[in-house]
Amino acid sequence: MGEQSGVFYPLTERVTNWAHHEPETLLHRVVTDLQEYINGHLDDDMAIVVARRDGKAAAA
Repeated sequence: MGEQSGVFYPLTERVTNWAHHEPETLLHRVVTDLQEYINGHLDDDMAIVVARRDGKAAAA
């Protein structure tokens, strides 16, 4: 892996493979993979929100 100037981290490609993980594990995998992708050098802010659906319908 490696950082390419002007190329965003391919979040959708990566997360698709990890979607079955619990939120905390998924968050750890994304952050670890991102750090590897950028060679450990983050030049911008980062925010990640992980949510889990419980399969129940939302209340009206």
